[in-house]
Amino acid sequence: MTIGDKNYTYKDIWKNKYSDYQQLPYIWTLNRTKTIVIIKMLGYDKWMNTEQTPIDYIGEKKITTGSYTIEIRTRKKKDNLEVEDILIKDN
Repeated sequence: MTIGDKNYTYKDIWKNKYSDYQQLPYIWTLNRTKTIVIIKMLGYDKWMNTEQTPIDYIGEKKITTGSYTIEIRTRKKKDNLEVEDILIKDN
């Protein structure tokens, strides 16, 4: 995830698992993200990735306080990777 000019990396997240929390300066409901998924197959690994870049943040709310979880759902459809990220406010 890129916020401003700084990259924040969450790596080695296994299926149905979570990364550690990181403190971010702020976050938008839509952020610039790059997702890489490695599918373990017999004898080799298949890499799939996608990058999402918002055009602008007009009408978006800049979140500067609170605790949030970014849930990333990935799905392989044919030979394409579909990624959906959902911002969830923690209680």
